[in-house]
Amino acid sequence: MISHAGSTQDEKSTDRWKLERLLLDRWRRELTEIDIELRHPKVVNPLLADSASGEPIDGEGAVKRLRGQVIYFTDNAVTVRRPGGSILVLENDEILDVSDGQDHVDL
Repeated sequence: MISHAGSTQDEKSTDRWKLERLLLDRWRRELTEIDIELRHPKVVNPLLADSASGEPIDGEGAVKRLRGQVIYFTDNAVTVRRPGGSILVLENDEILDVSDGQDHVDL
């Protein structure tokens, strides 16, 4: 006999992704400021480098939470514009949670 347990899980996952896409698209259209929580700390700010050695001057700057606006998204990544104007592309497996304060998406 064929078990349908796997297909219902796949259907739930597909339905959830469809709802998340709608929410991400709404945030993109409305240029909503969102909070993004990363799975692991990541250096997202440009670092100054010593021109002679090429080594970073400031080794800090790793963040686990950041703010920005969704400007593009795919099944694999979300592109965010930071408040300072920089553009950051985050793969979905790097993102733990995306929220506007009311609604949230778990990628």
